[in-house]
Amino acid sequence: MKKYWLYLEPFTFIFKGDNKYLIYNSLNGKMALFSDPTSLNYISKLDEQYSGYCIVITEQELNDLVLKNLINDIRNIFAGDLTECNSDISPFIFRPILNLLDNSIVDEDLQNNYYFEENLLEYLHEFTIHIETECNQNCKYCSTYYRQFLCCTKLNKDDRLPINKYKEIFFQLATVGVKNINIVISKIDDYNFIERLCKNSILKDMTFRFYINYKNISQELLDGISSISNATLHCIVNDEDTIDENSSIFRRKMPIEWSFIISSESTLEKTILSIDKYDLDADLLPFYNGENIAFFKKNVYTNIEDLNTNIVNKQQIFSRQVINENMFGKLTLLPNGDLYANVNKACLGNVLHKSLNEIIYKEKNMKDAWFMTRSQTPCKQCVYCLLCPSVSNYELVLGKFDLCSIREGYLEK
Repeated sequence: MKKYWLYLEPFTFIFKGDNKYLIYNSLNGKMALFSDPTSLNYISKLDEQYSGYCIVITEQELNDLVLKNLINDIRNIFAGDLTECNSDISPFIFRPILNLLDNSIVDEDLQNNYYFEENLLEYLHEFTIHIETECNQNCKYCSTYYRQFLCCTKLNKDDRLPINKYKEIFFQLATVGVKNINIVISKIDDYNFIERLCKNSILKDMTFRFYINYKNISQELLDGISSISNATLHCIVNDEDTIDENSSIFRRKMPIEWSFIISSESTLEKTILSIDKYDLDADLLPFYNGENIAFFKKNVYTNIEDLNTNIVNKQQIFSRQVINENMFGKLTLLPNGDLYANVNKACLGNVLHKSLNEIIYKEKNMKDAWFMTRSQTPCKQCVYCLLCPSVSNYELVLGKFDLCSIREGYLEK
């Protein structure tokens, strides 16, 4: 009796859910979902630790129509194949497994001591500084915007860090090669006291993005930012506002990025027309205002079509098992010196009392934001868990982690 090897390619993943298996090709993004007992039995054997991603199939077994369909589905997504046995030695295919050094066992004298951690600052790749303390605008959702995306806000902090502290922080970041610096301001006074730092030759390799509400743009601010070679102006437009075609901003030849806050279908339509009209380099920022969940379900929630059109490669799958792609390596500094890995989480400490090394060490061990994965209910039971984007601010604000229309492979009814 003939025998065959049923095998999976080394770039193929097996994801297990409640009474379901998903076979996923990380090269082309194709996937196949299985829930029948026969398919689950064969896939579970392929999924065994020492299977070598390969099992024996007899000629008699191939009479089973369900098994034939399983093999055809695997072939159709180019995730594996069936080949005749020419030897009793089973092929061994290295399955895609993330291997991490186990540092869970640490001497008590070293535990909680950041001095023994080297190169902690190298975890950083983006640093955001909120300088604003006052603003003459009265945006309806001022205190909420910044919790969902990068945006200015009236933080009502009484104290502001001295200029020397900002200088010290900037030089530390430059030393370890952090290139992305976001500076959130409300008015020209906020900008003036930090402008000279950005022009320092030591910071020449950094990219500074100045975030400011469109309504607070002034000629003086435009002149100042345009004088910095490595700076970009990022204009934020509230969903209730419109841009003025006579504004001086359209007459400046400088890098300008736009973010439009969107909370409804009508705002979305209006904004797209404006972007096209002025040919803007813009992105859209969906905003949850507590009353527009229908808008979010339509425009923000992940659905099965999203998963079918976006290829998640092997490296991304590995990353999502251990880190949060949206938050990892980012810190936010408030005017009074408080530092956050995420503004929706607890403060990690104040730079007046703790070093950046201490703060990063704390986040690294708390695993509160940078290492927030979908390994929690209800996501951890879903076969699509590692194909969905990492947890974002939207999940934290809405208080639910499954911002999706997927229920084990089917659109939500």
